[in-house]
Amino acid sequence: MNLKIGICEDMEAQQRNLRRMLDEWAESRGRRIDVRLYGHSSAFWFDWCGSMDLDVLLLDIDLGEGQLNGMDLAKKIREKDSRIAIVFITAMAEYMSQGYDVGALHFLVKPVERARLWEIMDRACAAVPADRQNERLLLTEETGVSLVPTGEIVYAEAFSHSVTLHLSAKDREARGQGRREIDVRSLGMKELEERLPAGDFYRCHRSYLVHLNHVDRLEKCRVFMDDGSCLPVSRRREKELFRVFVDYYKERPGR
Repeated sequence: MNLKIGICEDMEAQQRNLRRMLDEWAESRGRRIDVRLYGHSSAFWFDWCGSMDLDVLLLDIDLGEGQLNGMDLAKKIREKDSRIAIVFITAMAEYMSQGYDVGALHFLVKPVERARLWEIMDRACAAVPADRQNERLLLTEETGVSLVPTGEIVYAEAFSHSVTLHLSAKDREARGQGRREIDVRSLGMKELEERLPAGDFYRCHRSYLVHLNHVDRLEKCRVFMDDGSCLPVSRRREKELFRVFVDYYKERPGR
């Protein structure tokens, strides 16, 4: 699972420094991270409202003249999301008492020390669920709208102008249906890939997107899924799939 981290900081040098320390932390912990950088509160708000999928936000309080400050931005975030871990980055000690009002995980005082950031990231990481199997994908079908648990998608198959989702037996039983496929006409494969949890799915072929948790084994130019399906793998993606698959299970010992 990729840990999704946002950095909202108006100084580019500070952004680069925080990003470098996060990369070092991730490498030392054997984690994969997806870091998104924002220089203004308005840019963050526009992007975040479209997905609301960040796990951790490193948030500067003073974001420059004419911008919503970090504390007020945090209050707006909490109106929509109580889960995201907010870590304030500040040189303004007078704001610290207000951190309790927005459930801040911690305050880091500038200049940020690597050891302190690593310590807080360890705490933030422990608070994030071990997996996101409860995440659901909102889909528009011919018969209406439905929510599909992303963890139960075995693979997606593109054909003509539609995408078919192949679901696991577990999901079919939960629905009380014999249905194992959902035809989706409201989005293409590229958009589907962007909406699914980063790091859990891999596009092994232009027509196939597989859930790595449902892969049973890999062979030359083929991938076998746990529902019995055998899918093609593009030659140019064969080595990459093997590497991604190995990395995925290194993060999930015992699975």
